[in-house]
Amino acid sequence: MRQDPPKHTTDRMRKLIESMEQLPSAPASAARILGIATREFPDFQELVEAIEADPSVSTQLLRLANTAGFNRVEKVDDIRQAAMLLGTDVVRTVALCVCVREGLFNTFDAGDPLVREYWRHSLACACAAKLLAEQARPGLSGAAFAAGLLHDCGKLALISAGSDAYVSLLRDEFLVGQRLVAAEQEALGADHCLAGKWLLERWKLPELFIDAAWMHHQPASALLGAGEHATVSLIVALADRLAHEAMGTVPSGFEDADCLGLASALGLEGPVALREVRAGVGNLFAERAALFDLKEDAASFYFNALGRANRRLGEATLGLAGKNQALERDAMALRRVAQAGVEIAKAFTPQDVLLALARCIQERFASPGGLACVIEPVLRSATGHAWGFGGGPRPVDIPLDESLRPDDSDSSVGLPREFLDHLTGWRTRASALAGPEGPPIHFQDGVAMVTLTDGAESFGELLYRPASGRVLPEERTAVSLLAQLAAQAFRHIELVGRCELRSERLAQVMRSMQDMNDKLLKTQRLAAVGQLAAGAAHEINNPLAIISARAQLLEMREEDQAKKKGLRQMVEQIERISAILGSLMDFARPAAPRMEAMNPRDVMDRVLSLLEGSLGSQGIEVRRDYRGAIPDIKADARQMEQVLLNLALNAQHAMEDAGGVLTAGISYSSENDSVMFSISDTGVGIPRENLEKIFDPFFTTKAEGKGTGLGLSTAYGIVAAHKGRISVTSEPGSGSVFSLVMPRDLTAPARNTGLPMITRTPRQAVLVVDDEQNIREILRESLESKGYVVEVAQDGEVALSLLRQNRYQLMILDIRMPSRDGLSLLREANSFAEPAMPVLVLTGMASEQELSEARALGAAACLRKPFQVEELLELASKLLEEGASR
Repeated sequence: MRQDPPKHTTDRMRKLIESMEQLPSAPASAARILGIATREFPDFQELVEAIEADPSVSTQLLRLANTAGFNRVEKVDDIRQAAMLLGTDVVRTVALCVCVREGLFNTFDAGDPLVREYWRHSLACACAAKLLAEQARPGLSGAAFAAGLLHDCGKLALISAGSDAYVSLLRDEFLVGQRLVAAEQEALGADHCLAGKWLLERWKLPELFIDAAWMHHQPASALLGAGEHATVSLIVALADRLAHEAMGTVPSGFEDADCLGLASALGLEGPVALREVRAGVGNLFAERAALFDLKEDAASFYFNALGRANRRLGEATLGLAGKNQALERDAMALRRVAQAGVEIAKAFTPQDVLLALARCIQERFASPGGLACVIEPVLRSATGHAWGFGGGPRPVDIPLDESLRPDDSDSSVGLPREFLDHLTGWRTRASALAGPEGPPIHFQDGVAMVTLTDGAESFGELLYRPASGRVLPEERTAVSLLAQLAAQAFRHIELVGRCELRSERLAQVMRSMQDMNDKLLKTQRLAAVGQLAAGAAHEINNPLAIISARAQLLEMREEDQAKKKGLRQMVEQIERISAILGSLMDFARPAAPRMEAMNPRDVMDRVLSLLEGSLGSQGIEVRRDYRGAIPDIKADARQMEQVLLNLALNAQHAMEDAGGVLTAGISYSSENDSVMFSISDTGVGIPRENLEKIFDPFFTTKAEGKGTGLGLSTAYGIVAAHKGRISVTSEPGSGSVFSLVMPRDLTAPARNTGLPMITRTPRQAVLVVDDEQNIREILRESLESKGYVVEVAQDGEVALSLLRQNRYQLMILDIRMPSRDGLSLLREANSFAEPAMPVLVLTGMASEQELSEARALGAAACLRKPFQVEELLELASKLLEEGASR
């Protein structure tokens, strides 16, 4: 979008145009002579007639014809005779010079040094243009010479505007070329190229002169792209550069790339041709200097050029010396920054960074006092390190609330009042954006303020007094680099902290997965033992039945009492073996529980009544801890009595030597709609290394002959068949607590446990669809830990079948699966599934296009693998709540 120039620039341009409009118009005779003299083959008779009509040109022509160089015989007083004596080329050159100098610009003060210097350069440019044209375009030599005389006419127009600023620019003899154009535009809002175009357009001169005046400072690429009609402009542009070189205002080879490009476009032989033109400018200049009242021969021309070159070299030498000093100061400051950067890079906390920064500014930049701090907007305080004002870097904690600080200074902080006042303005400085050169440095009341870092929760800042009383350029650069180093250190420390936090979370997840894996292995081991036990019991029981029957027959037939007693012992031991095999069968393949209404209090009381006599004889006190109203549960009362009796017997055995207290507890949880049984004792406890094996079959700590090791494993199987949980906590010497959590009614609607009310049939809770078994198991265990009812499907076909049979409140779906992928499943399910069921896409390899298609098919949210379990659970809960509200 184009922006209008500033008002002050517009005003300057308007005044410039008005001053140019007050200049007199070009005389008709001058325009006529220019038109004739710049032709490729001017008509001699017509040129002479035009000269006769202009007194200034006629006078100069006669004066030249009567000089010793042209006429050694008699005085010439006829224009035609003078023209014949001088020749067409000299006549044309004289006509052009006088026409431009006297006809067009006779109103300008020829004694003004700036005007005289203008004509020196214009004549030198015209001579260079003539020499270039004679080599490249001989037919354009006259036009090129005139265009060279007129190319800088805009400078005279700008001088006439009476601007002191412009006069000051022209007094710098080395301010030329593009540098002068840029300075003119900044000072006046226009440059001499544009002013020359306006002036020549007002005088209605030929277009080739207007273009040359306007375009001679354009880049070579612009001139070369203008076409053949811009050849004169191209010659003048190259001549202007060569004239500056010949006069010593610029180094030889000025803008070599542009010069060589222009020379190549003219068909010149590069540097060789350009050197020849530069060498010939002085002689040609000297031949025509008198026409401009310039008393300068070729030797003077080159002597002046040499003087300029020496002055330019001297100024360059001084400039280089100043630059070397500035570079040395910059290098010193950067060395200080490098030394501080090493200390900052070693920092482990933000306060370490601030301390290193404070030491650097105090010791290496000799700051008499300052503060490097981090501002906490929430706490309204600034913490960091201050130096000076009575000591080296020391920790400070500064309240930002005005009401908490005294009028002058805080004695506990020891900072002057202006530092405390500047701290309160940190929000304004925080809004200043850092540029490519680093953060901005504010300076006020002798205090420099620079931003270190800008975060959502904190803001770092450095405030200090410069040693010199002001911020030097090299110091500004160095301190800005220090601020950037500190900001990077803050970000690095923050990143390291985040990585450590994520590592800790990952370690927790790994431990959780390891626990899951251990439980899975234990379950698989128990299942294998159960299959082995079932098979062994089945194979052993049949032979034992035959042996038992044969022993009984022998006992019936035997008359010898001693033998009869032996056979009875055999039968009893066979029955004992059979009982053990029965226990094995119960563990391996427990009978399905008969789910009937059961009163937890009655079952516990029956178990305790069986043992109270023997418990009392061993000095064991029985206590009942039945808490609140306890509802009936659906369970197999006989099997539950077996479980509780087994736990009570274990408690009795743990206290049989020293007695103790057996506590039977029952409580109800409305949150989980479950009843918890507990059997605790004050006995010897269980060693920690045995806790993980306590429910394994055949594991026992009892003496040989006092137990088979199948009681707790059988109890575990019964509780699992009831969809309950059994656990144990114990410390050696402090007793043990066995806990059973039994659902109140598996067939009844579940109470609110984080999910809306659901029913097993015909509506399910969460359907997990993933072809990776480990993922399915993790999702199942995670969701079930929060009380959700979960079903899983290993591919899209199985999931589609489940969706046709049941209704779900949420589906967690992978996209890339064998058999049927997730997108295909969504498209198919949309034709019959319940619209209110939200879908959560869980994927690891799906592209953005696939995710977009999933959303278009109705997916409510998407998560990438690996995922955070907590995040998934929160998102699942949110989607379930949204689905329930539809």
